[in-house]
Amino acid sequence: MSFPPPYVELRDQWRNPGDILSLLLLIGGDIVQKATAQLVGVQFRPWKNGPAIGFTPIAFSFGWVTYAFTSLMNVVGGKRLMPDPDWPVLVVNCRNSYTRTNDSWVLGRLLRDHEARLDTIERHDAASRRREVSLRVDVYQLFRAVF
Repeated sequence: MSFPPPYVELRDQWRNPGDILSLLLLIGGDIVQKATAQLVGVQFRPWKNGPAIGFTPIAFSFGWVTYAFTSLMNVVGGKRLMPDPDWPVLVVNCRNSYTRTNDSWVLGRLLRDHEARLDTIERHDAASRRREVSLRVDVYQLFRAVF
């Protein structure tokens, strides 16, 4: 009995996905964890005055079992459910000059997206010239919203 080469099996699998279990098992718990942590998604308005619709792409797979077990172990052991930060940020309190590195995945993602948004604004702005800087300082002030 001869077996077809792997590239033929892979091509056939993508043309006619009959063995979906093997594809679902490729998505592991770490990918599901990051997808779940990124549930902020984006909002868009398909109609001008209509309601905003939230869209969050997330993959469903058998990685959920691994993610659930890992989360349970994190709650019992390390007490850390969110992934480690993937964007290096130095946080400075300007009032007392207390400095620390960022340990929050959410804060790292917010600042990463903020920097990417500012880069696209500078690129599209015809009046500004692209300036290469070695240090970028952004100052934020937290305030309490009253509802």
